Amino acid sequence: MLNGLIAGRDLFGGSDNVVSGWNAMCLAQGANYNVVIGSAALQIATGAVHSNVVIGAYAANLYQGNEIVAVGRNALANATGAANIAVGPSAGSIITTGARNSFYGFSANAPANANDTIVIGYNAQATKSNEIALGTGLQT
Repeated sequence: MLNGLIAGRDLFGGSDNVVSGWNAMCLAQGANYNVVIGSAALQIATGAVHSNVVIGAYAANLYQGNEIVAVGRNALANATGAANIAVGPSAGSIITTGARNSFYGFSANAPANANDTIVIGYNAQATKSNEIALGTGLQT
């Protein structure tokens, strides 16, 4: 299902996608099993992206891979690394090449190239790979 101006514009040859929102997943080709809802969500994805859940304006808009979950405006907005999960506005928005991270909470983040972090809480921040961060940005 495609709904929205330019939503899924280049999508052909794929199946089982739900795409809704202005410019959502507009460059993907041959994509399968994606749920993409929100303006410019998964916008830059080209080629065959599979099994992503992206909900929120600009969520995962640079991502071009498979199997991420991004829920919230700007969640995983700059991510290119695989297997990340972000729930909350701007959650995981700093991550670029980092992979296998989980972010829960408004602006929960880690360094751009961090791997294997778990970050939970409002503005909670991991400082390096393989770290668990809980609480607000002011708590340790």
